[in-house]
Formats: sequence, C-alpha cells, structure tokens
Amino acid sequence: MENWIIFIIIIIIFIVFRLLNNLIKLRSIKKFYSDYQEYLKDPKYSFSEKTPLIVKLFKQADIDNSVITRLSPKGYGYLQNIETNIFSNLTLIDQEVETLITRKFHEAIGIYKSRVYETINPLFWIEFALKLPTYIAKYIGLKTETKLSKLLQIIYWIIGIIIGLEKLGIIKITELIN
Repeated sequence: MENWIIFIIIIIIFIVFRLLNNLIKLRSIKKFYSDYQEYLKDPKYSFSEKTPLIVKLFKQADIDNSVITRLSPKGYGYLQNIETNIFSNLTLIDQEVETLITRKFHEAIGIYKSRVYETINPLFWIEFALKLPTYIAKYIGLKTETKLSKLLQIIYWIIGIIIGLEKLGIIKITELIN
C-alpha cells in the first residue's frame, strides 16, 4: 500500500511541475511580447538582451523558424537572393518581419496555454499513458512517425495487456514462458 502512496505523490509532483513550468513560460512569452511591442514603438538596445530567451521559448514551444526570401539588386542587371532568418532578426524593424514575429508570439502563447490546459485534463494523462513510448521517442529526438516508433508502441501495448491480464489472474506469465 505504501508503494501506491509514493507513486501517487510522484505523479502529483510531476503534474504540479509541468503546470508551473508551462505557466511560467506562458507568463514569460506574454511579457516578452509586450516588450517586443514596446520595442517596435521605441527601439532600444536593451531588447537585444532578451532575444536569446525569446528564441529559446519559441524552440521549446516547437515553433519553426521562418525564413523570408528577398531579391536585391546586385548591379549590372543582376539580382541577389537574400534569405532572412526570423529568429536571428527579432530586432529588425521591417513590416514583413514584424508580422511573422507577432504570429510566432501568438503561436507560442497558444501552445503554452494549451499545455497548461492539458496538464489539468485527465484525458491527456490517459493518452499520455497509452502513448508513453511515442512521447519518450519525441523527447529523445526521434521522429514519431517512423516504423520503429510504431513498433515500439505496439510492443508497449502488448506488454501492458499481458501484465494487465496477469494481474487479473486470467493468464500466468510463467506458463507462457515455459
């Protein structure tokens, strides 16, 4: 019985940590968005200090970096193709860049809000338990749509079903092995 209490305490600590972590990230990205809007009205060098943190929050929200492609005259009738990386140019004051960055901020805010809601949603945790190998594969950087990932998911379900049937007394694992 004591093992169940420890298990439940660990799960509660995990849920509270996830909730607080995403609430802090949500608050931070909202503050940085407000700072960005102020920067657009009155550009100051101090905003550049915040750009690494903003990019880090974007990446933690799994937001892709956008690239703007432009043609620039090179001379003698030639054009040069210039690609502008959005995350590297957060301080660039340009209408097209501003629009994309504002969209990225809103995406990040939406993602962190949804993660907060997921944390308090019991259906998310049921799905999390059912798809645990997929979440682990994603966490360690593997693509979740590969055949290997799906095979691991199926093996996980089979092992879970066998352990569940054994706990219910329907089958004996030792009899299956012999």
